[in-house]
Amino acid sequence: MVRVILDSNFLFVPFQFQVDIFEELEALLGRYEPVVLSTTLEEIENLAKKRSVKMRRQASAVLGLVRRCRVVEAELKAGESCDDVILRKAKEWKSPVATNDAKLRKRLREAGLANIFLRQKARLEIEGHISEGHRRVVRVNDWEDFKRLIVELNPQSIAYNIEQGVPARHLTGLRLIIPVEEAQYVLIDTAMGDRLRKTGISLHRDKQGNMYIKDEDVVEFVRSEVKRKNLKLHSYWTI
Repeated sequence: MVRVILDSNFLFVPFQFQVDIFEELEALLGRYEPVVLSTTLEEIENLAKKRSVKMRRQASAVLGLVRRCRVVEAELKAGESCDDVILRKAKEWKSPVATNDAKLRKRLREAGLANIFLRQKARLEIEGHISEGHRRVVRVNDWEDFKRLIVELNPQSIAYNIEQGVPARHLTGLRLIIPVEEAQYVLIDTAMGDRLRKTGISLHRDKQGNMYIKDEDVVEFVRSEVKRKNLKLHSYWTI
């Protein structure tokens, strides 16, 4: 199981951008453990005491989210900031950090550690490689490369998740996952016009104008592309 350290600004994402970070992390990583350091918790508690009514409300709501995480005691050493503690623990555990802080992400990259961040105010992405024992999560950026991996790795099945935006008419996405012993290979595709930009899978509209993807279109497309009529494809949520 992957242990992920969440920083304070990342925990505000659900209230600022209406993105379910826990659902997104599970879709991205599979089984994982969300961790909040005690120094981060104290930082949020202090924000909940601010004069701004909006900040107090959001920080109080964030404290509710922290209950879904494991809180780990961490010492704030002389001269350290909360980010320093997060970086120190990430190095110690070799854990990825979920953060939108540009400076912290730069420090994580320089330390050779993965980070998870919000892209385009809509979805989470991984920068770098995440290890779980000998198992990595590897982001694949191109459909042709992903197709080549299917052919080379010859998996028994492919997992996929159709992601609906809020509102749905403005964003639809597809996540394809190759689960093999040494790694999980993930391709994330997003809408561009009336189809997905990487795979070209068609989008449909309902009577309200909401865009959606048909499960059968995903299954038929992948099987046809890799020329394996019997390849099993499972919706992520039904595995």
